[in-house]
Amino acid sequence: MVKKALFLRDEDNTCILEPLIKRCRQEQFEVEECNQPPDHETLKNLLPSTPAVLFVPAIEEDCWGVKLAQDALNEKMPHVIVLYAPSMPSREFLCLAFREGVDDIISLDADIETLSSKLKRADHILQARLDSMDAGGQWQREIKSLHLRCEQLECKNAKWEERLLALSSTATRMATGQLRLAESAPSVLIVASSNSQASSAAELCRRLGFKTHLAHTGKDGLEQISKDPPRIILADGTLPDMDATAFAPAARKALGNKPVVIVAWSSSPESEDTLLAPDIGIDDFVLKSTTSEGTGFLAAALLGGLR
Repeated sequence: MVKKALFLRDEDNTCILEPLIKRCRQEQFEVEECNQPPDHETLKNLLPSTPAVLFVPAIEEDCWGVKLAQDALNEKMPHVIVLYAPSMPSREFLCLAFREGVDDIISLDADIETLSSKLKRADHILQARLDSMDAGGQWQREIKSLHLRCEQLECKNAKWEERLLALSSTATRMATGQLRLAESAPSVLIVASSNSQASSAAELCRRLGFKTHLAHTGKDGLEQISKDPPRIILADGTLPDMDATAFAPAARKALGNKPVVIVAWSSSPESEDTLLAPDIGIDDFVLKSTTSEGTGFLAAALLGGLR
């Protein structure tokens, strides 16, 4: 990063700044000068948009130098404020300046070694503030990431609660005899591009008591919906002619006011949020899996659709 130094001249240009400016350049500072002393309003436009060391005249009259330093300190960008004067100001002024946040004061009658030491100290303070700002930014990014993760977990938890309530409602209806799958055999349409996956899901549906229909493209699925409206649709996330985000709205349009629960079935866990977006019309998401746990989740989604 380029080290910047901005010199604000005193009103009468009585201070001889050339030795200090020369020393700044030797210390690899990029020097800018403002030959007209700024007022309260114009100072903001003069301040660098990047971190810098500001050299402000230590004018004791009306505490003007301290007021300029205060204005500079009010900016969010980290700056180091160094007051300069032909000779060391009064003790009272020094106390006021340091109390108000000035970082250092340079007496221009100091020797070259002292000037160099002061500049190195100013550079060190600036680097420390930049490091602190970076650390603070890292904390902010980590906090933001944790907030986002918390929101995601809350959404997932709400979705699992919704699924549990749906399954609980179906279980209650079955336990009280309101729902008899062996007698009613609700219809489920499986729309999947893979023959083996469709057959596996169809076998599970039959064991659960569903009347099962198969389709391997979105177009075939929509045609079957028009002929025999299903109670539940299990739709592959990606079909040969369309994906579930296009198929689900088309299916609901074809069904009109007839009730249906659409379950998206995908091998991509990253697609869950996209598929469950409110305007898509998909009610649930199940991750494809050949494990017993995956089969259980699919069975729960299908039975929960009968809530």
